Amino acid sequence: MFFLALLVLLLVFYFLKRMTTSPYGIMIRSIKEDENRVRFLGYNTYFYKWLTFVVASLIAGLAGTLTALNYRFVNPNVMDVHQNVGVVFACLIGGAGNLYGAIIGGVAYMMISNYLAIYIHRWEMFLGISLLIIVFKFRKGIWGSLRDLGGYFQGTGPVSPAGEKKA
Repeated sequence: MFFLALLVLLLVFYFLKRMTTSPYGIMIRSIKEDENRVRFLGYNTYFYKWLTFVVASLIAGLAGTLTALNYRFVNPNVMDVHQNVGVVFACLIGGAGNLYGAIIGGVAYMMISNYLAIYIHRWEMFLGISLLIIVFKFRKGIWGSLRDLGGYFQGTGPVSPAGEKKA
């Protein structure tokens, strides 16, 4: 089951990477920045947002299918509050709006929730404190902070989310 989930992760990652670097991905980023301007240029922003919702729903359905295969049954208690909050936390800790950040955040969240729970009785408190530190100190998450750190070592300075160097 692990290798099937890994294969699906790699395929979805490849698909999303190709999609975000395509003209469609550029259009979605443009809509995020200024939807009125894109609409003024004559594009149907409703269609692009709808298509993005459909793709996200397909990926969520695929994740639900893998969850059902893993547990071998479907029960409403499988998706409790901890799992739903965990997805949001993983995206925040890794870096929202970045594919690499989502994977790094997912790995970091699973390590914290699985291994820290063995050693610390109130591991949720550590999770909350780390979320506060990330939100207030490292707004770009782990991946964005690593990119900025790499920019400092290369002498180029921090990198904006779009990839341009900051002055």
